[in-house]
Amino acid sequence: MAKETRSSYIKRNREMLEAYKEMNIGLVLGQASELVEVDTDGDKAIELLKEWSERDLPEKWTYIL
Repeated sequence: MAKETRSSYIKRNREMLEAYKEMNIGLVLGQASELVEVDTDGDKAIELLKEWSERDLPEKWTYIL
């Protein structure tokens, strides 16, 4: 089997995301990926996060394949 190229991998995943809009995506978090997750439940938690970050947050949060 031939090794998949980055562009074909991205294309295949975008097609799956379009076809299965309700699917969940798993991400490796922590030291291995240097990614963290911030879970905010409700407006009060979001305001607290903004306060702690001194409002230095992206306007819209997205994941990019």
